Amino acid sequence: MTHRNVTSLVFPLLFLVLIVAILYWARVILMPVAFAVLLAFLINPLVNGFQKLRLGRTPAVLLAVLLVTGFLGVLGWATLRQLQALAHEIPQHRDTIIRKVASLHRTGSGMTGSLVELIKDVGDELETGSPFKPHNNNGTEEPVPVVVQQPNTPSSLSWFSMLAEPAVEILAKVVLVFGLVIFMLIYREDLRNRLIQLAGTQRLSSTTRAIDESSQRIGRYLILQLLVNSCFALALSLGLWILHVPHALFWGIFGGLLRYVPYVGTWLAATVLMVFTLAVFPGWTEPLLTFGLFLLLELPTSNFVEPLLFGKGTGVSPVGVFVAAAFWTWLWGPTGLILATPITVCFVVLGKYIPQLEALTVLLSSERGLETDVSFYQRLLAHDQDEATNLVETFVQNHPAESVFDEILVPALVLAKHDRRNGELSRPDEEHILGVTRQILEDIIIPTSSVPAAGEDQEPTVALYGCAAEDAFDELGLTMFHQLLGPSPWPMQMISANALVGETVTQLPPGRRAVVVIAALPPGGIARSRYLCKRLRNNPNVQVLVGCWGLTDEVQDTRQRLLSAGANHIGTSLIETREQLKPLLQALSRVKPLHEVAAAR
Repeated sequence: MTHRNVTSLVFPLLFLVLIVAILYWARVILMPVAFAVLLAFLINPLVNGFQKLRLGRTPAVLLAVLLVTGFLGVLGWATLRQLQALAHEIPQHRDTIIRKVASLHRTGSGMTGSLVELIKDVGDELETGSPFKPHNNNGTEEPVPVVVQQPNTPSSLSWFSMLAEPAVEILAKVVLVFGLVIFMLIYREDLRNRLIQLAGTQRLSSTTRAIDESSQRIGRYLILQLLVNSCFALALSLGLWILHVPHALFWGIFGGLLRYVPYVGTWLAATVLMVFTLAVFPGWTEPLLTFGLFLLLELPTSNFVEPLLFGKGTGVSPVGVFVAAAFWTWLWGPTGLILATPITVCFVVLGKYIPQLEALTVLLSSERGLETDVSFYQRLLAHDQDEATNLVETFVQNHPAESVFDEILVPALVLAKHDRRNGELSRPDEEHILGVTRQILEDIIIPTSSVPAAGEDQEPTVALYGCAAEDAFDELGLTMFHQLLGPSPWPMQMISANALVGETVTQLPPGRRAVVVIAALPPGGIARSRYLCKRLRNNPNVQVLVGCWGLTDEVQDTRQRLLSAGANHIGTSLIETREQLKPLLQALSRVKPLHEVAAAR
């Protein structure tokens, strides 16, 4: 590896380490800012609603923030009261837990009984090894000396400082968050303009699209997620109240809040709720019904409701969400777990418009990693015929059958020709790709379109020829085109790519109108196609169509070069060439050949 390559790898790595270090050491400031941004997205629709009622921007912001703060305060107070009651009630259910463990011990067998015995043995061992229990020596118990000490009781001032310090810290963060929310909402346009100026006016279009898309994605995600989780919490609270589970409101809020934690939050809430019901109820019916209620609510919500409402949602793949959650949790703790998805959405959107961050979009985005044609070609290179065939079958099930040529098969052949030209495709791989593609054509693709006949009483007066410009890839492309035509009154006669130009010209019937379709898949084949066009244009009975199927670069230049050489039509897809061929064949079938016109005169 050269010094230049090492430098190009080291500097981005150092820059990444620096960014991660800044995010870690500045988390005290960055976490409240991130929370403020999310709250601003949530409150902004309410602010817009107040503004439609002819309130000014500042009064609308203050009123919206006041309402949200009051609602959160009431909800927090109710939750705290429920939590306090729950904390006082849990010790009262100690006997219920002991009885259930004892019942498992009496009826336990197999793995369950062994597990109960293991727990009992560990408890006995811990009790035996406790330093506070007298040890037996020769069957006699020795008295344990008791030392009476005056406990160091903390003063009232120390207790106040111990409680006041975390309370003041939490209060300061809350004030900071809501203060930032107010200023962000009031000066929203000014902040947007400053971000655009920071990015540079020379990239005004990309910056504007990035800001708009990220704000729309995050705002929509947060609002819909709040709606779904609130409905989930309400339904869970109502179901638990029907089942007579104590503190149903608290458990509903608890389950709704934990749904913000990706993947693990939902089942963590279910586990804690199950343990609580096992401790509260003497039987097993209520815990099982509680777990069934949780499944009844969670499975439809996660598998049907959220996909229906979110659609593509945040644009982040499931693996990307999991990796982002792990990273931000490591960086910012539990707060990072909640903020992971919105922050990752921002990076994914920025990667679409900033080339330096494109890798993040590729790794984290929910969009397909490879296009279908590229994936098909990659499977052919790996000699995985089964998966390659499955890709084509799946595509045909969801798309018109004729589109599989231009969307998958031809682009894959073009990629193969590029690799062969660059020396990256071996001869066995080339033969495998051609063989599997031919087999797919024979076994899977069914023609659904055909060239209409000119009339039952009309004889086919036009000869149709297909000529491969250069190699076996062009011949296979010509085979696809022949199959795309389907049944036709003008059968296509195939001319091999190994035939010389002179041999191709002499195969055309003299004095009869003919149409020659030249297949030239890029790269290559253009020079020989131009030479064929120049030779064929000397015959006034011949019309030439050149199929540059799969051509995406220098389309106009290639088209002009071929037209100037004598081609009548140029097509860059099989369907386009077919649409050019159909009216041409019908028109030529109604025109008499030149030798018949001369004989009539």
